[in-house]
Amino acid sequence: MTLHQQFVQLGKARNQLTYQLLQLLPEIFKQKIYIKYAATIEEYAGKFAGISNAVVKKRLNLEKHLENKPNLKKAIATVGMHKVAIIATAATPENEKQLAKDLKNMSKAAIQELSKEIRGNTNSISENSASIEIDGETLFLFKKLKKKLGNNISNKEALRRIIKKLAESEIPEPTKKKTKKSIPSRYISKTISAATLAQTSGRCAYPTCQRSAEHFHHRERFADKKSHDSIIPICKIHHEFAHNNLIKNELDDPSSWKIDIINRKSSWADEQYRKKRMEVLI
Repeated sequence: MTLHQQFVQLGKARNQLTYQLLQLLPEIFKQKIYIKYAATIEEYAGKFAGISNAVVKKRLNLEKHLENKPNLKKAIATVGMHKVAIIATAATPENEKQLAKDLKNMSKAAIQELSKEIRGNTNSISENSASIEIDGETLFLFKKLKKKLGNNISNKEALRRIIKKLAESEIPEPTKKKTKKSIPSRYISKTISAATLAQTSGRCAYPTCQRSAEHFHHRERFADKKSHDSIIPICKIHHEFAHNNLIKNELDDPSSWKIDIINRKSSWADEQYRKKRMEVLI
């Protein structure tokens, strides 16, 4: 084992100990155990565990959001306070058990996106007090076109120029692109990948998502079907959503996709994906 590997291993072990200490802290505060050893809970945590004042305050504030959420509270000892804090206010007593499991194999970025999804955040192009609510694909395309016009112009001016340009030109009829039949191989040809990306203009297919596509996701798992017929362009975060079985109607058109936290069906391929994610995140 190299020095770097030893260092990384010890760092992970230290993190796990810190997670366990943070799980105990609210009860120590509640029972006023710290009073015997320090003037404040912050001093106590710093003196005996080297935990900063800011982290202590965040942990104690988090506790009020974990009432009736025992599984999320328990998860602090294994995945840490920060991951739990991201999802705590969005979670409910009905779905917190499943969410606690998700924290183990989902990245912070994916958890943040899931938290927004649960809350039902919307997208908009805003200019001062005026705003227009639009879907994720339209917002993605608008930002893409605005970037070509320059970053120093306002949303209003960018939209005006885009509409003016369209008004001055004829809009061609959409044409269907032909794709080659898929073959029973993991490799996705350039022809198929290009045609698939063109369907969403390079954007993640998940509704409301404004990110660029990073993965070709098999809605019908390749391990089961040995086919690329169901592939769809998707970003890294929503790829995690899919393999955590968070998308209720995954085989339907992406525009109708819905999140379902509790009722999930998992495949062997998804379980293998999550296992690998846990190895990376631990």
